[in-house]
Amino acid sequence: MNLVLRVATPALLFLTALAVRLLSWHSVYQPGGIYPNGNDAYYHIRRIRYTLENFPEVLRFDPLMNFPDGGQSIWPPTFDWLTAAILLGLPGLDLSNGFERFAVWFPPILGAFTIVLVYALAIRFFSRMVAVAAALAMAILPAHSLYSRLGALDHHVMVAMVVTAMLGFSMALVRDGCTGSDGAPIKESGHRSRLGQCVGLGLSIGFAVLVWPGSLLQIGLLQIGLIVRLLSAETVTQAVVWAHRFALAHLVAFVVVLPMSVGNHWELWGTFSPVVLSNFQPTYFLAASLCFSVLGGIWRLGVGEWSRMTRLVSALLIGGVLVGGIFLAVPDLLVAISEALSWFAKDEEFQSVVNESVPLFGGDRGSARAESFLGRFVYLAPLAIAYYAWQFRHRAEVLLLIGWGAALFIVTLIQWRFMNSYSIVHCILIGLVAESLYGELKRRLVGPAQRTLAGVGAVAVLVIIFLPSVQSYGLHFKNFGRALRGEPTIAMGAQHQARMIADAAQFLKEHSPGADAPFSKPEYSVLGPWGDGHILKTIAERAVVQDNFGDDVAPENFARAEDYFSAKNETRALKILAPAKTRYVLLRSTGAGHAQRYSYETLFGRLYRLRGNRQTQLEPGGEDFVIEDSLVRHRLIYQSPPLDEKNSRPFVMIFEIVPGAEIVGRGTPNSIITASLDISPKEGGRFSYSASAVTNEAGIYEIRLPYSNQALSPNVRVGSHYTMRAGRHQGFLVIPESAILSGSRLEGPTLDN
Repeated sequence: MNLVLRVATPALLFLTALAVRLLSWHSVYQPGGIYPNGNDAYYHIRRIRYTLENFPEVLRFDPLMNFPDGGQSIWPPTFDWLTAAILLGLPGLDLSNGFERFAVWFPPILGAFTIVLVYALAIRFFSRMVAVAAALAMAILPAHSLYSRLGALDHHVMVAMVVTAMLGFSMALVRDGCTGSDGAPIKESGHRSRLGQCVGLGLSIGFAVLVWPGSLLQIGLLQIGLIVRLLSAETVTQAVVWAHRFALAHLVAFVVVLPMSVGNHWELWGTFSPVVLSNFQPTYFLAASLCFSVLGGIWRLGVGEWSRMTRLVSALLIGGVLVGGIFLAVPDLLVAISEALSWFAKDEEFQSVVNESVPLFGGDRGSARAESFLGRFVYLAPLAIAYYAWQFRHRAEVLLLIGWGAALFIVTLIQWRFMNSYSIVHCILIGLVAESLYGELKRRLVGPAQRTLAGVGAVAVLVIIFLPSVQSYGLHFKNFGRALRGEPTIAMGAQHQARMIADAAQFLKEHSPGADAPFSKPEYSVLGPWGDGHILKTIAERAVVQDNFGDDVAPENFARAEDYFSAKNETRALKILAPAKTRYVLLRSTGAGHAQRYSYETLFGRLYRLRGNRQTQLEPGGEDFVIEDSLVRHRLIYQSPPLDEKNSRPFVMIFEIVPGAEIVGRGTPNSIITASLDISPKEGGRFSYSASAVTNEAGIYEIRLPYSNQALSPNVRVGSHYTMRAGRHQGFLVIPESAILSGSRLEGPTLDN
C-alpha cells in the first residue's frame, strides 16, 4: 500500500497540474493555426526552428533584429536547443507538418514535473500533508501556471524547475554537519551522498544560469544563506567541511557554465556582463570556489583557534581581497554590474514599460494582480515566514529555505517577474499552515458536529484564498463551454491580441516582397511597437527596427522608433527612419510602445486616428485639431477588425511607405487642386483619402499621391480613379501601381477653362 501511495500521489499531482496548464487548449489550437501564449514564445519558436533546420547549431546572431545591423539575443540558447533536440529525438513526429503543435506541450509537461519536484522536496524535509498541500497550491496558482501553461514556450518554465532542484540539494547539504541527523559519525555511504549533493547543487546552479542569466539573483540569495550557515557552524571542524563542500559545488558550477560563457563577446554588454552569458559567470563561480577553498584551508590549519567572530573576520578579509583583485584585474566589471542592477531601476526607459517589471501591488490592477497570482495568502505570507522561521529555528535547512523565500518575496514585490521562483516557498508555506491548522483542529475538536463545522470552515477558507486564482481561469472555462456547445472558440486576453498581430504578420509575409529565407539579411525593415517585434520576425519573417529586447539589443533603433511616431512632419519622420530602410509600419494604439501619449499632429495620430488623411475637428467637449495636409508617402494596406465589440477602431493597421507618384498638371493660377479617392478596407469603415495643392502663377500644380488604382492589397480596395477638382472644374486620374512604387512623374488632368 505504501508503495502504491508513493507512486500514485505524485502521479495524480502531475496529472492535476497538467490539466490546469492545459486549460488554454482552445486558445492555443485555433482554426487558423497554433497561437502560443506570450509574445516571447514566438521568438523561442524562431530559434527552435533554426536549430531543427541546422542541428546542432543555434541562432547566435539574428539579421532580422535591429535592422540593418542585426543583433544578438540576450537569452541563452539552452532552452531552445534542448527543445529542438528532444523534438528531433522523438520517433514518429512529422516536424515538417508544424513542429509548433508539439513544442507547445513542453511548458505544461515541465511545469507539472516541477510540481512533483516541489512535492518531493516538501515530503523529504517536512511531511506528506505539507507536500500534497504545497503541490496542489502550486498546481493552481497562476504565479507558476502562467509560465508553464500550454503554449508558454519560454525559458522561465525551466528556471522554476532548476531552482526547485537547487533548493533541494542545498537544503540536504546544510542539514547535517560532520555527523548524521542522529548525532552519529557519517559512514562512507554518507560521504558519497554528500558528494552527490555537492555535485547536484553545482549542476543545478550552473544549469540555472545557462537557462537564464537572471537566475544569478536566486543563486546569490542562496549563497548568502550558505555563507550564514558556514559562519554559524558550532565547531571549526564543521565549518571546514562545509567550506570544502561549498567550494566543490561552485567548482562544478564553474565547469558547467565555462564552455557556453567564456569568450563570448557582446556588442552592447562587453565580455563581463551579468545580464548575458559572458566571462562574468565562470569568473564569479571560480572566485566563489576559491574563496570557500581558501577559508576551509586556513581554518583547518588553526583548528581550535577560530571562533565564529574570527571566522567572520577572516571570511570578510579573504572575500574582500579576492573581490578587490578581480575588480583591479577587470576594470570594466564595476560598470557591467551597475548596468545589470539598472534592471531594477524604475526610471530605466525600457524596463519601466515592461509589464513584468511592475511591482506586484503596483500599476492599475494593484492588489487584484497579487491576489490572482498568489492567492489571498499573499497577505499572510510575511506572518507565515516570521512564524515558521521561529518554529524551525533549530533546523538550518528550513531556515535556509524560508530565508531565501523571504528575500525573494521582497524582490517579487519590486518586480513580479520573480514570482515564478518565489512560488515554490509560497506554496510550501501554504502547506505548513494547512498542516498546523489541521493539527490544532484535530487536537481541540472531539465531537462530530465540531469536526463537521471545522470542515465547512476549512472549505470556506480555501475558497477565500484561492478564489481570485481560480477566477483567472474563467475565460478558459468559457471556451470549453463554447466547444461543448459546438461554437467556435476564441483566443483569450492578451493571447487574443497576439493572435490579431500574428494574423497581420502573416498577411505581411504573404503580400510583401521578400525572399523565402527567414534567417538571411533582407533589404528592408518593418517598424512596429517593440512588443510585437518577435511576432514580426517569426511569422512575417521580416526584419524589424525594434523588438521585445528593447534597448537591451537596439538602443539607437529603440529611440528611433519613438522619434518617428512623435514627429510632426512626414518628411522629418521619414528622414528619421531612413537608416533603417523601413518599408512597412505596423500600427496599434501603443505607437512605439514606450508608454508615450501622442497628439493628433504627431505621425502616430495622423496614421492611427486619421489613417493618413487630413481632417478638421472643432467640437465642444472634444479635442480640437486641424490637420491641413494628408500624408503622401504612407498608404494603408491592411486593417484588422476591432479588438472586441466595445471598440470601433481597428486593432491593427499596416501602412506601406512608398515614393508615391508625382502628378503634374495645369489649372487656374493660384487655385486649390484637390485629389480624392475612395478607400474601402475589408474590415472596418471606408473613408475618402484626399490631398491638395495650390497652382502657381503659371497655373501649374504638383501633387504627390500614395495610392494606385490597381489592386494594391487584398485587404484594402481602392476606387477605380482619383477625382480631381478645382472649383467647378473636375477631372479623373488613373495611377498604375508601378508609378507609385517608382515615384514616377505623371501628367494630371487640366482643370481650367
